[in-house]
Amino acid sequence: MRRFRVHDYFCFCFLLALMLAPSVILADDSGTLNVALTGIPDSHSLWDTNDGVSQMIFLNNTFECLVRYRDDYKILEPCLATSWDVEESGRVWAFTLRDDVYFHDGSKLSTDDVIESYRRIPSCNIVVERIDDLRFRCILPEKRSNFLKSIVQPRYVIARILPDSTLAGTGPFRLALWNPKESVRLERFDQYWGGAAPLDVVIYHPSLKALEALSMMRRGEIDLIDIITPDLARTVEDDHELILESLDAVNICHVHINIERTPLDQIEFRRALNLAVDKESILDEAYHGQARTCGGLLPPVIGGESETPARIGYDPAEARMIIEKYSESTDRVLKVVGLPYSRPYCPDPEAVAEMILSDLESVGLSVEYVSTSSMSDYRKKMIGSDYDLLIGGWIIDSRDPDVFLTSLFSVDGPGSGYYSVNWSNMVFRSSILQARSTVSIHKKWRLYQAATDEFFREYPWILLAHTNQQSVHRKVTRGLKISLTGEMRLGKVSKTSF
Repeated sequence: MRRFRVHDYFCFCFLLALMLAPSVILADDSGTLNVALTGIPDSHSLWDTNDGVSQMIFLNNTFECLVRYRDDYKILEPCLATSWDVEESGRVWAFTLRDDVYFHDGSKLSTDDVIESYRRIPSCNIVVERIDDLRFRCILPEKRSNFLKSIVQPRYVIARILPDSTLAGTGPFRLALWNPKESVRLERFDQYWGGAAPLDVVIYHPSLKALEALSMMRRGEIDLIDIITPDLARTVEDDHELILESLDAVNICHVHINIERTPLDQIEFRRALNLAVDKESILDEAYHGQARTCGGLLPPVIGGESETPARIGYDPAEARMIIEKYSESTDRVLKVVGLPYSRPYCPDPEAVAEMILSDLESVGLSVEYVSTSSMSDYRKKMIGSDYDLLIGGWIIDSRDPDVFLTSLFSVDGPGSGYYSVNWSNMVFRSSILQARSTVSIHKKWRLYQAATDEFFREYPWILLAHTNQQSVHRKVTRGLKISLTGEMRLGKVSKTSF
């Protein structure tokens, strides 16, 4: 039986009040959009941060890439580049820039800005060769059939660093205020090449709990909440003034296992950890059914296995038998590091962590939960390997499976290195690299499957869920489209007064 939390009682009372209280919509400025963020943005230098909150704010709002996904987020379209050609079977890509793009300081975009922007990207192995002011070539170390899908990622934004060290982008909004713990303010850029945005101002309110944000929304103080927990989503469905957005899972939630520590360095012991965690109960109780089991590494929406059970089931009896074999090396307490706040792949991190700890204790392990206060604190523990188990996840910023796997497992190439990964496997790596340069879809998927099979031979992580992403906005907000990646493109969004 799961432990009853005092937090649950207060949540229940608050939910009851929300359900009984009518929505109150206040008169407000139709030119201002107020957005509640569950987290705190880390940086506006998108090429140098992996923070999803920062990327959600700035990508395609303040900073743009050469190409982007269309509004339906399925097909690529020109952005800062108007056209491109493929040379040398995918090793060289030639681009032509728009001639009407201005940075927020009034300066004009040129090839030199692309060269400087790509040079700033950590570990970027793309050489940009100038042809003239508006034309250039990207030269890759190997053939890349999916290169365009790679460069829609936030790290590939084109930005200019001004003499005073501030940043200028090319998007429909310029950064006007950067106070990440309290407020981030974007203002309309009237010289935007795509036409001036309907909104005058976008104000982001960081670190708001979903309960508090929903209460503010009912008072008309908040127009959009980036992540809402599944339990709160039920109350939104009955409110005629609010719209619940629920998108298919294009992410993964998992538990990193620090394989450099004894006995976590043993495949058999890692298998026992996988057997010990009741993933179906986590989906039911923490995700309230708004998630899918991980039949493999890739989410079904980008081609992964659909409606399949977890590759390793729940068997606490077998897990306990295996763990007892390692009793001499399991007398220490295993440190379990949790997320600092809700993420699209883990909207209720407290509940998920509590259930994982309970499952591990039930098979005879001693565990300690280590909370984190911020993403910086979280990444410090991750990069420093200051954990035994670390609850984490990834939300894809491209619809390409290679980008998903490359970023997760630090496989060589553009976009690699999101996580500090201490598991490596030559067969896994080779399969991903071969798939990257393969044009045949069928051959690609055979290689992805081979990589997945290798992952499940060694159990480096515990896979938990592919999570449906849920957000909520007021009906006065028009034209809002939230992508599967969590991107909120606001250049065409408007707001009525009532």
